[in-house]
Amino acid sequence: MVVHTRSGVTHRQHDVVTGRRSGIRSAEIFAQFCIRGLDRQTASARHRIPRIDRQVHEDVLQLARISAENQNLPDILEVRWEICVRETDWEEAVVVARRLLLEAPDRASGFLHLAYALRRTADGSVRKAWNTLLPAFDKFPKFPLISFNLSCYACQLNQLEAARVWLKRAFVIGGKGKMKPMALADTDLQPLWHEIKEM
Repeated sequence: MVVHTRSGVTHRQHDVVTGRRSGIRSAEIFAQFCIRGLDRQTASARHRIPRIDRQVHEDVLQLARISAENQNLPDILEVRWEICVRETDWEEAVVVARRLLLEAPDRASGFLHLAYALRRTADGSVRKAWNTLLPAFDKFPKFPLISFNLSCYACQLNQLEAARVWLKRAFVIGGKGKMKPMALADTDLQPLWHEIKEM
């Protein structure tokens, strides 16, 4: 299963998100760095997040300096969620993802983030992730990672026929050239690898 993160901000929104109007230099650097990398596909098919170097790691500590009124801006929430993932703080990742859904219901990433985290909490499960992400397909039918992740969840639930259907949808929506390598690198789909190679 993969996670997609994105910002989708305009230049004016970007000024607010990165703290330019509040003069928070460290948070600005970190937010800009994350936003630049939000759509980047990294080496691991299990999760997609930008790398951080020592300086940016120090900037993570400055995120708390962002004013309370800006803490719930969608792009700041995206950054906070990625920090939770790096720290494997799944309970907090759920909280942040739910807030992102409230603040930016037009972003597919809110559903993807919440499902990803719910699978990994102490009382989490693949079934919870599936139930969380399934409604997102009706809202974002052209977003390939929703279909892709639903295929992964179905496969892990031993619903192989459903997994095949969702994966084919992901191939159609996202393009086989892009989605097939991801599928063959994702161990959630391992039961279908022999079929995927022939697709």
